Amino acid sequence: MGCGLLYNQTFEQDILNILEHIDGFSSEIGVSKTPVDTQKLVQACKSIRENFPCIDGIENASVFKKAAVFVACFVEIAPIDLDAFSSSKLADKIKSKNPNAIIALGIAFRYLSLARVYRPQETTLVIKNGIKLSMHSYCDFLDMLSQDINLKSHFMVLSLLFEQVIYKTHKNMQYELLDFAEESEEDVEGALYSSTQDDIPPEWDDYTEMWKHPSKKEHMV
Repeated sequence: MGCGLLYNQTFEQDILNILEHIDGFSSEIGVSKTPVDTQKLVQACKSIRENFPCIDGIENASVFKKAAVFVACFVEIAPIDLDAFSSSKLADKIKSKNPNAIIALGIAFRYLSLARVYRPQETTLVIKNGIKLSMHSYCDFLDMLSQDINLKSHFMVLSLLFEQVIYKTHKNMQYELLDFAEESEEDVEGALYSSTQDDIPPEWDDYTEMWKHPSKKEHMV
């Protein structure tokens, strides 16, 4: 189960929690008031219950599926004006993204933080090691959510993405891994240099050296 941010006993409580999150986030980024269409927000909070796609229902669904349903519904219904953060203190590469995606993703990560994940034999694990994304991945996430998102088409994709993000800092939560492409170092290096030498960009030499020496601190930009 997740924290009490979403899927409370009443959708009204969800609305209050979401509005509180929006107000707090707005204050942090220098926006005095974020315009929210309350009718659309009510619609989104009802939709995550009434249109929940899992056969076993909300109570038996994982926190990843619950987070995915919320994000898909919130972004699709879009209760926040698209230019809401245009004058904010957010980095330029972020403020240009869909504010509904920014808010939905922030709420989803808060919901997942300290959530409980159930595994076979009634093992219960807690998401307590933080949730980390690179700026590059975060922007890609927002770009994806800025497309034509809808619950039916994106629910499972979002659920899988949330799982993989959490597994980055919680290896013990993963199910047994399958090997689909097990390669040796020689195989990978050969793949990098499968073209003629003249076709290989000069910076790939640095990349290959960095790959062969993980302790090397230089990073390509």
